[in-house]
Amino acid sequence: MGDNTIIRFDGVSKRYEDGTVVLENIEFEVERGKFYTLLGPSGCGKTTILRMIAGFTEPTGGSIYFNGQVINKVPANKRQVNTVFQDYALFPHLNVFENVAFGLRIKKMKKDAVTAKVKEALQFVNLEGYEQRSISEMSGGQKQRVAIARALVNEPEVLLLDEPLSALDLKLRTEMQYELREIQQRLGITFIFVTHDQEEALAMSDEIFVMNKGKIEQSGTPNDIYDEPINRFVADFIGESNIVPGRMIEDFLVEFNGKRFHCVDQGLRDNESIEVVIRPEDLELTTVEKGKLKVRVDTQLFRGVHYEISCYDDSGHEWLVHSTRKADPGSEIGLDFEPEAIHVMRFGESEEDFDRRLEGYEEGGVYAG
Repeated sequence: MGDNTIIRFDGVSKRYEDGTVVLENIEFEVERGKFYTLLGPSGCGKTTILRMIAGFTEPTGGSIYFNGQVINKVPANKRQVNTVFQDYALFPHLNVFENVAFGLRIKKMKKDAVTAKVKEALQFVNLEGYEQRSISEMSGGQKQRVAIARALVNEPEVLLLDEPLSALDLKLRTEMQYELREIQQRLGITFIFVTHDQEEALAMSDEIFVMNKGKIEQSGTPNDIYDEPINRFVADFIGESNIVPGRMIEDFLVEFNGKRFHCVDQGLRDNESIEVVIRPEDLELTTVEKGKLKVRVDTQLFRGVHYEISCYDDSGHEWLVHSTRKADPGSEIGLDFEPEAIHVMRFGESEEDFDRRLEGYEEGGVYAG
């Protein structure tokens, strides 16, 4: 564990008494001062991980380290973490000041120190001057900032956020994404954010852990996860994808839809069965003669910044295209793409082998897995 690591999960599992597996052999490290996101569908185990870090839930196997010390049995009130909940958990009978001050008063901090710390915390979340405001008079976004200030005032080393923006409307949620990211960068403390919203995760995170059925499918930067998904689940869950079966003929040459195309992938076995991913925004509309693929347009929807065009090829595969150009439903068109747009996914590849294969691209070598 490196000097900059603040949290480490080592083979952590969680099972209920009826045998239900919530988490299975979870291993990851969290570094200081970064914004991490646990991303996945409902029931995948992401909130359970957050509760374990907070001390609300104990693992049934493995060890959780905080600053190099095992904390499996350390009670929640002894951990240097604070949690912002989805429902804010504010006290309706207390004003803004007293909500933020609550934890400090529990610690029996002196009055002047409490006043100074609350004022500083409210400045961080742009609520200076709202000290005497009733919670019932606050908007959803303002309540969220009060909850964040209440968590920050205790100076935690890690701030845990359990789907804190899910109750907000789209515009306010987007504004709060910017605010949360700015607060995290100004304070320089570690944020661990739970969400099922892929756009939220991509916009805010330094690193994302994509979870599914109690396991971490893939971890990495937003760009890594989006550009180089490890499997069909990740490719489908993060953004929209065109996924078709294919065959890796040899390094830098792949076959799908009955044709061979140059690509940038290497390190796979010759003639290995694989899946090919091409993102909708990487497909360009062209004529049938110029296209690498020939498709028939099925539907077209205007999404504001682009048209979402659904097409089908002669093999029955659907192709989704994001383009600023229109395409008439029923017409035949061509689709063009660059070799870099093709991403090859190997069946059953572990994240470790996947990472080594990608490192081989960077080094110009070949990883023979």
